[in-house]
Amino acid sequence: MPPGVARLVFLEFALVYSNDWYQLPCALPAGTYASIRGLAVTDVFGEKLWITPAGTGSDADWQRWSMFTLDTVGDDDVPADTGLLLPPGAVVVADGPPLEEVVLARDESANLVWGVEATVPTATGTARRGTEISAEELAHRLRLRTPPTVPAPAAAVAYRAMNSVPEHWIPFIPVHVPGQDRAIRLQRAAMPSAVTGLPVPPRTSLLRQGLDQGHQYYVNEEEVPQTGTRLSLAYNRARRRDGRVSVWLSARRGIGRGEGSSGLAFDFLVDTTGTDGAGAP
Repeated sequence: MPPGVARLVFLEFALVYSNDWYQLPCALPAGTYASIRGLAVTDVFGEKLWITPAGTGSDADWQRWSMFTLDTVGDDDVPADTGLLLPPGAVVVADGPPLEEVVLARDESANLVWGVEATVPTATGTARRGTEISAEELAHRLRLRTPPTVPAPAAAVAYRAMNSVPEHWIPFIPVHVPGQDRAIRLQRAAMPSAVTGLPVPPRTSLLRQGLDQGHQYYVNEEEVPQTGTRLSLAYNRARRRDGRVSVWLSARRGIGRGEGSSGLAFDFLVDTTGTDGAGAP
């Protein structure tokens, strides 16, 4: 369900049924767990009524409704947890520069989703642009490996099976969901290197999930809209109320910049009469 639909449902519930609710403010300190046993209400006739919290009963009851409560672990028939957890928060959080940044964008012409590694971590702990890292590594491999001698073209055009894309573009191909005929998901794949022909692995930990263990990595198709999505990994720092400092590593997701095009093409002819001989499909 898109986030906007859930927000609209909540607003409609609050606006339509707001007259049936009474609010009793209760101030709580941060970092506490509060639980209400019940509320004693005295009506105009002097009769007292004991009202239990909403959602009281079995946690497995499908007709039970609650909001902002904690879920119980497991599927056992146990009483529902109606308490409210108020975690400690920081007023101001200092965000560090992104250590990793990946942009997931759709490429309709190639029928793929690309994971573009915009920011890549280095061995020294610093971050650099993915374009610079991929270009430097490609130039280094070209210096170590002597390129084969290409014979002079014998015709005005030449056939190419596939062109190349930058090595910091990681493809995600659509595959069927197991047991379903129409539903698909996106599977992480790899492009062959322009020098060695071996698969080019991703450099960021955001896209290397399970790669070192030999596991496949999948992304649900609905997680990559037409506008794309941006993932970033950075350190955060905040000071608590008691003066202690907390530093943590967080992953964030934002909106991308729309669709992208890698220029990937298959089975095309190039003009060999030009100065560079590269041509265009």
